[in-house]
Amino acid sequence: MTPASGLPAWDENTVYVGGDRVLYQGVEYRAKWWTKGQRPDQGGPWERVGDSQANQSSEWQATVAYSGGAEVEYNNQRYQAKWWTQGDKPGSAAVWQLL
Repeated sequence: MTPASGLPAWDENTVYVGGDRVLYQGVEYRAKWWTKGQRPDQGGPWERVGDSQANQSSEWQATVAYSGGAEVEYNNQRYQAKWWTQGDKPGSAAVWQLL
């Protein structure tokens, strides 16, 4: 089903390639590379459209892949990723810089 925005809703059975855009829980995402089955809100091959993940802070999750510049909250402190990371805990890994 295509919502009024003209973008299709994300579907776990669809193959997406770089540049494809979808709506997931009312938020627009763009695929950075080939993907199938990975939810857009978990990062990795997906990036939010309209508001850069680098400027958007959210609670750190071990299962999410973060690109350089992404900001997260962890133990009531804000961190920024220096490069791509997944599973590296803020405050105990060199990839994270305390802001």
